[in-house]
Amino acid sequence: RSILTMAPFDKSQMNYLLSSCSTRITIRQRELNGQVLSLGKDISKKYANGDIEIAQISTETVINLKKTVAALEILNLYIQTLKTRIESLNYEQTIPMNMRKYIASILYCNGRVDITELPQICKAITKRYGKLLEGIEADVDPRISSRLTPCIPNPSSVEETLQDILRKNNVAYQYSDQVNPLMLMESQGVPASTPSTSSLTPSAIPPTVSSTAMPPAP
Repeated sequence: RSILTMAPFDKSQMNYLLSSCSTRITIRQRELNGQVLSLGKDISKKYANGDIEIAQISTETVINLKKTVAALEILNLYIQTLKTRIESLNYEQTIPMNMRKYIASILYCNGRVDITELPQICKAITKRYGKLLEGIEADVDPRISSRLTPCIPNPSSVEETLQDILRKNNVAYQYSDQVNPLMLMESQGVPASTPSTSSLTPSAIPPTVSSTAMPPAP
């Protein structure tokens, strides 16, 4: 197999960039997880103080932070894979099929996550492959694109996450649909109310028949 005429990756430079990028991704994940913990405590305090709507809005931020952490986990795997295969890629005359998803996803993350080395890595990839990258966006891992696409979390996800946050911070969750205690008693076989003779008016009490009022037997 002949060496490519297209400009090869600078192996030493790419190894340095990819190693630094992987380390920085791990650091960034720790930072985001720290923000999640801090927000969780703040959300719990607001909820306990009755600021439920503000707590719910802040919970949306927690959800988006967790999605970013998950996307970074996948990106880190692809960065490490690229580093492992960088020398072999210099001998390929096209983008190998088993690398398209990795390269497409790395390019997609550029500008969407705050990782210092990523623009330089993407620049090197673009310089290397040029027009071969046309249409590669179709190969982006949907697990990354779905997590890095801005969207408002659905209400059920917000409530589930909020309950989890409150549980971890020992704050009771207030259910929106409170159970009627009378209905609960009836469902357990206990009558909702049991009348007693003490609650009856005198006119409602049936008269008792006295034995002295009975006529004598013939």
